[in-house]
Amino acid sequence: DASSGQCVLEEVDLSATNKAGSKRIGRESVDILVKNCPKLQTLLLGWCSRVDNAAAHRISSLCNLSELDLSLCSLTTDACYSLSKIKSLRSLDISATRISERGLRILATDNKGGVIAPPLSRSLFHGRQGEGDIEARRCLQQTKGCGMEIINARFLDRISVDTLEILAMHVPNLQTLDITHCRETEFVSPSMRAILRHMKRNGTVIIKDQRR
Repeated sequence: DASSGQCVLEEVDLSATNKAGSKRIGRESVDILVKNCPKLQTLLLGWCSRVDNAAAHRISSLCNLSELDLSLCSLTTDACYSLSKIKSLRSLDISATRISERGLRILATDNKGGVIAPPLSRSLFHGRQGEGDIEARRCLQQTKGCGMEIINARFLDRISVDTLEILAMHVPNLQTLDITHCRETEFVSPSMRAILRHMKRNGTVIIKDQRR
């Protein structure tokens, strides 16, 4: 746009097509992109190891962003407070970062730190009815929810049943969840199997390690 001095790019891929070049991409580069390309819809920064929490904060001002790849970037869980502000986001890759499962809760619960009240009754996901289920179901129906459809979170240290329940409750349009190589996660417990079945019934494809 010549009149405003801003570019009209909607997609930028600075990911690992050139790993040596990607190491030069950091918060300064992100700041230039955000300032000059405010209409970005797709931003791919995989392997850009200098992209950190401050860069994530700048990215959060891109109000049209729908696809964001931050895999192998230097992000911690605190970056999710910024990323949760991007209401247009539909696809997010935070694989192989230092983001913990608490970051997934922050993303799902719209910057509330992963706390939900009243507590969600686990029997909702087991297909049973019990005390407190009416209130829990009312809470489930009234939640606004996160709009993301694809979350790639490979190589998290762990992911718990509680985190999956929060995703099931607050990310109703989730189509794909990739949680492969979550090292300390076992998928064989009855409660874990129950929530995975619930999510699959609701149309979510769960990608995980088959041996677990």
